[in-house]
Amino acid sequence: MGALKPYQQTLLAGIPTLLTLILFSPRMVVITFISVGYAHFAMAYLYQYRSGKVGASFHIRTLLGVIGIVLFLWVTDWSLGPLMVITAIGIQLHFSFDELFLANSPIRPMTFFAIVPLLLLYPSSIADKVLGTSFITPASVIAVLSSLIYLAWALRQRPLPYGGLWEILFGVVFLLVISVFSVSPEKLIGSLALFHYLRWAVHSASKYWHTPRFAPFARDMLITHGLAALLFCWYWFLPGIATGLLMIVFGQLTFYVFALLHIITTARASDYRGFLGSGALSRGLAFRKKVL
Repeated sequence: MGALKPYQQTLLAGIPTLLTLILFSPRMVVITFISVGYAHFAMAYLYQYRSGKVGASFHIRTLLGVIGIVLFLWVTDWSLGPLMVITAIGIQLHFSFDELFLANSPIRPMTFFAIVPLLLLYPSSIADKVLGTSFITPASVIAVLSSLIYLAWALRQRPLPYGGLWEILFGVVFLLVISVFSVSPEKLIGSLALFHYLRWAVHSASKYWHTPRFAPFARDMLITHGLAALLFCWYWFLPGIATGLLMIVFGQLTFYVFALLHIITTARASDYRGFLGSGALSRGLAFRKKVL
């Protein structure tokens, strides 16, 4: 069996994500994406370290990220709601750029219009629920207009830019879901987070399946996710001094801080330069160097 096709990877990541959102309570969804999220962050750091990317630039990004996040929390009086919204924006950008990356799709100036729908709908729907704003209606109008602009351009391209079309599809599905169902903010933010974790896991497993790298990858996945699960079980089932410390670790505010730092330290400058028309040439090289 060769590497799985993108749509097959999407199904393998999407079905468990959908079942989790349907079957679990909002609290259990939060517990799930926090536990799996920490394992994802650990895998990312491990592979960055092994590839020699944990150097001066990494530490500068981390320091600036910590300063920026602390300032944001100070200005917003350490409130969870605003942090949740700003994290949602970061998750969406991180998710969209990685989906384009996995599709090996060049980022061009017009790609901006493919990203806009989900970029507006995802945090706006969360903001309306946790901050009491009314962003979703104007966001929906702009998202539809942006989709039409991108589609009018994309359908004239040969070959078709499937990465951007995929982004539009995500936006359309998300708009339909939030229009038809009343979804909690916890499940909204967990939707992309969980799908992103699973998407990378399935993609990496498929890529390494018939290579010597699969066994080490499977071992690393087992260790990181096993440790995250053990720490959570310690916190959940064994009360004591450690539980108080782990309560902070497994709290949403702490997790969102680590999520933002993960997004900051794994961002690719070439993705953002692509909006100016200068990123396409570097994507082939970047694809070989991407870590989880």
